[in-house]
Amino acid sequence: QIMVASQDCDCTLEIHTSIDTSVTNEGMLTEGRKTHFNVKDIGQEKNAGFLVVETLEKKHTIVFWSGFYYEINGKKVYAKDNMLELNLEKGKPVIITKIFHIENFAGSNNNNSYKEKVFKKFYRSFHTDFNDLLNAHIEAWEKLWDTSDVQLKGTANLQINLRFNIYHMLICAPGDNGFSSIGARTLSGEGYKGHVFWDSEILILPFFLYTHPEMAKNMLLYRYMRLDKARENAKELGYTGAMFPWESAGIGDEQTPDWAKDINGKIVKIYSHKMEHHITADIAFAVWRYYLATEDDTFMKQYGCELLFESARFWA
Repeated sequence: QIMVASQDCDCTLEIHTSIDTSVTNEGMLTEGRKTHFNVKDIGQEKNAGFLVVETLEKKHTIVFWSGFYYEINGKKVYAKDNMLELNLEKGKPVIITKIFHIENFAGSNNNNSYKEKVFKKFYRSFHTDFNDLLNAHIEAWEKLWDTSDVQLKGTANLQINLRFNIYHMLICAPGDNGFSSIGARTLSGEGYKGHVFWDSEILILPFFLYTHPEMAKNMLLYRYMRLDKARENAKELGYTGAMFPWESAGIGDEQTPDWAKDINGKIVKIYSHKMEHHITADIAFAVWRYYLATEDDTFMKQYGCELLFESARFWA
C-alpha cells in the first residue's frame, strides 16, 4: 500500500500494475536466460487479474491472482483494469493498495478448478481491510521471532546482521511434508538454481532443530522422499545402500553440471559430485542430531532408521 500526493499543482497520475510474464532465470552455460513455465491462461475478470502457468519439467500448476483499489476522499474504488489514470488535486492524497495470492498445485489436470479455488482465497483478502491484513502479518512474524531471535551483546551491526540472516532462513523454511527443502542460496539469489546441498543439513538444519523442529523434520523428509532415487544413484556407480546427490532438486537425481564458469569467467570441469561423498554421511548425521534433540521415536521408526541403515550400507 502506498500513498501519493502532488505537492505543488494538480496532476494526472498514471498507474500500470500488470502481471509480468517475461520473468527469466540465468540458465546453464549454453542456455542464456531461461523461462521455467508455459502460460496456460491469463486475463482480467471480477475486478482482478489472473495468471495460470505450468512448469516445464514437473508440470506443476501455479495460479496467481492480483487486484488493486484506490481511495480518494475516503471513497474506495476497485480498479477494473491494470492501467488507469487518476486526476489528483494539489495536496489531496490517493491511497493505492494491491493484493495478490499465489498457490501451486502438483499436476495440471484441472486449471479452471485451481483458478477458482485460488480466487476464493484471494477474494477474501482483497475485501479485507488492509490494516487487518497487516496486523495478521505482524502477528505471524512475531510468533516466529519469539522462538527464532538470538540476541547478542556488542555493536548494533552484529545484531542486525544476525537477524538479517535469520530472516532469510525463516522466509524459505518449508512445511510441505518433504516436497521441498532449503537451497544453498535460500531465496536470496539464483545461484545453484535453488538446489539442495550438504549445507542444508549441516549448516541450516541445526538452527531449525532448536527453534522450529517441525521444519527440521520437513528437511529430513525431503531426503527420505528421494531415498529410492539415492539407491539408484548408488547402484549405477557400483555401490550398495543409498548415495545422495551433491546437488538435489525435484526427484533426487544428480543435478551438478559437468561444466561451469569460475570467478574469472573461465569454463572449468566440475568434479564435486564425483568426489564429495560426504553428503550421504551429512544427512545421516542430521537424522541422528534430530533424534537427540526431539526423541521423535515415530519419525525414526517410519523414516529415520531407514535413512541411517542405507547410509551405513553405502559406507560399508
